[in-house]
This record gives sequence, structure tokens and C-alpha cells, in this order.
Amino acid sequence: MLNQVTSDESESLNRKLQQMMQELSSLCKQLDKQKKKLEDEKSDQDKLLKRMIVKEDERLNYEKEQERMKKEWDDKENECEQLSLELLQIKFILQKTLGYDPVEPNLIILYIRSGLNVVDPVMTKDVYRIKLQFEDHKSENFNSIFLFNKTRTVRYQKNGELGIGQSIQGIIGNQMYKCGQIVSADVDFEAVPLTINFYVDDPEQPIYIRNVPKSIRFYI
Repeated sequence: MLNQVTSDESESLNRKLQQMMQELSSLCKQLDKQKKKLEDEKSDQDKLLKRMIVKEDERLNYEKEQERMKKEWDDKENECEQLSLELLQIKFILQKTLGYDPVEPNLIILYIRSGLNVVDPVMTKDVYRIKLQFEDHKSENFNSIFLFNKTRTVRYQKNGELGIGQSIQGIIGNQMYKCGQIVSADVDFEAVPLTINFYVDDPEQPIYIRNVPKSIRFYI
């Protein structure tokens, strides 16, 4: 009887041992899978890290290139601005010396100090602009742009009024101007009706003259 019990216990122990071995084998397989998964994840992370490092290097290189291009652009802008200033100075000297703009020969430029200035030639065609700047007038006693032929006179007076012919009462609505400001008038002989527009500095003035004679001359 004792031998029988011992044999049963032995069989039971063997079964338990086999079961434990199977469980251990299963656990080992699971551990191997987990290990393989972790290794794969680590490999993927390493690859991702390498790509991130490459991307970061590319980003830094891109930023450096952008900074270089911006500096180059700023240098070119500064160079262009300096050249523009030099060209304006040259143009101003030529305008003051020649009395006209060499780029726009129909632009007449006068710097008025004193006396009556008659502008030649008599104008009968094309587009003309006269640009005036009164200089060194210590008093307020300086006059205006005049346009005239034998039958009609127009005056743009410093108080902003347009005087027509011998009329004492001027047409109001245009800007007053002072010594040092630039006053301009232009006429296009191809326009119908023939019109003269006025400007103070850059802004065009609202009051203009229409039906201008086909032959005129400026004087100041």
C-alpha cells in the first residue's frame, strides 16, 4: 500500500513538473517575443533618432543659409539705396545746372531767386511740365506761375488762387505755397480739351484750366 501511494505521488509530481516545464517554456517564449519587440522598438527609435539628427542638421543648415541670404539681400538693398541717393544727387546737380531733366527733356526746372523769368521756347506740341522752386526769398513778396499768349493770361498765385486775365478776384481751391516748396504745371497738347494741371510738391491740385490756347509760354 505504501509503495502504491509513493507511485501515485511520483506520477503526480511528474505531471506537475511537466506542467511547470510547459509553463516555463511558454514564459520563455513570451519573454523572447517581448525581448524581440523591445529590440525592434529600440532599433526603430535609433533610426528615428538618426533621422531627427539629420533633420536637425538640415534645419540648422537651412537657417544658416536663410541668414546668409537675408544678409546678402540687406547688403544689396543698402547698396541700391546708396546708388539711388547718388543718382538723385547727380540728377539734382544736372537739373540745377542745365535747367531741365536730361532724362525728361520736356521737364523744365527753374530755381527762382528774383526778377522776371521767361521760359523758352513757346510751346505748341508734345507734353510739357514746368517745375519751380523759389529760393532765398526772405520776404513774402514773390510771385506765381504765369502762362500766357497774346490773348490770355493765367496766374497761379502764392495764396493758392488762380487769376484769369485782368480779373482781380481769383479762383480759390488750390493749395497755398511758400518759398522752398516745389510748384509745377503741366500741359498736354495732344489732350482734348487742352488742359493745364497744377501741383504743389507732389499732390495734384483740384482746380485746373481747360480750353488753353494752342500756343503758350511760361513766365514767373
